[in-house]
Amino acid sequence: MSRLLHALAGQIVAGSIDLTTPDGRRRIHRGGRAGPDVAIVVHDPGLGRRLATGGASALGSSFVEGGWETDDLPGALRVLSASVDQRVRSDLGQRVQALTGRLFGAVTARLGADGAVDTMADHYNLGNDFYTAWLDRTVTYSSALFDPQDLPTVPSSGPLPVSTPPVGRDALAAAQVAKYERILDRAGLGDGDRVLEIGFGWGGFAEVAAARGVLVTGVTIAREQLTFAGKRLADAGLSERVDLHLLDFADIPTTFARGSFDAVVSIEMIESIPQERWAELFAVTAGALRPGGRAVYQVIEIADDLFATYADREDFITTWIFPGGRLPSPAVVRDLASGAGLRERDVHDFGPSYARTLATWWRDFDGAFDDLRPLGFDDRFRRMWHYYLGYCQAGFEIGRIGVAQWTWEQPG
Repeated sequence: MSRLLHALAGQIVAGSIDLTTPDGRRRIHRGGRAGPDVAIVVHDPGLGRRLATGGASALGSSFVEGGWETDDLPGALRVLSASVDQRVRSDLGQRVQALTGRLFGAVTARLGADGAVDTMADHYNLGNDFYTAWLDRTVTYSSALFDPQDLPTVPSSGPLPVSTPPVGRDALAAAQVAKYERILDRAGLGDGDRVLEIGFGWGGFAEVAAARGVLVTGVTIAREQLTFAGKRLADAGLSERVDLHLLDFADIPTTFARGSFDAVVSIEMIESIPQERWAELFAVTAGALRPGGRAVYQVIEIADDLFATYADREDFITTWIFPGGRLPSPAVVRDLASGAGLRERDVHDFGPSYARTLATWWRDFDGAFDDLRPLGFDDRFRRMWHYYLGYCQAGFEIGRIGVAQWTWEQPG
């Protein structure tokens, strides 16, 4: 198995890996492009076999279980992800990945609506004390929007980027509010307008919107979020402008009259539900809008040329974090909106902002973890979240995933 691990490491396209396998063999593998220089020590003698059959999901699972370690997790994940993506983008790579996806990728069964609700709620119900310990004061668990001049560009070729540096919590909070303000502006919302937010988190958008005089109706499937957001808005004196519900989005058409809202907003919610429900989400959105109303979604997306292969197999996020969830690609989002009868107005991409957001979360989560131990979180959970946040950060830094705000209009 050591020979297989070194063979796999020898396929990297950028940076270098100083790899030590369980039998003590050490070799430095270099790619053809500049990139991070990382050291990886493998403890699990079966990792090579697991990678051959389970791919990205197996790599992450092994890290969570202590099967390997590295001196630079985000850097290692940039090197490994860039190499995998280049292979997948080749014709042969697409055929091989599709085959192994059918044979070995379905380690987690696709979930129906009820299962998706349960697993998504489990993630957000880890506890308000957990999330408030490391999120900024807006308690926002989605990408902030930074000034592009303050961010590195994502290269399409050449050297891999260096790791994105984090920012202070106050700077992150300001960028979160900037995100909310842009969504309100694109939705055309002002005093007295009505907005439906599908998946309202801890109430960050609702607070900013209500302070502008907007009447907010929000739905969530996470009871912890409902409790926190209700108290937050009451403390801010905004309760009269906000109506929050513990409700799955599928129940919106039977709870609110068709065409009741001037706008519908959904911030990074679609990614946590099964692909089979995406069309339903867009249909519900279109049905909730009045003629001329607007919808604004913030969506994490995978590159179009990676979507088909990615959708055919499980990865670390769908196995460990959001079972049943999936990232759409820009082309898929465009088709879904068109199929629901929504007319596109604009798309704003800001992937580098997410890399900075994640780098800040990684630092703050790590710094807060000792205070989280009394809540029942152990070192295995810590490794899982380190990998989760680092895996996502690397994806945004190399451009394999992005985030965008989409604005659509209901014709009429």
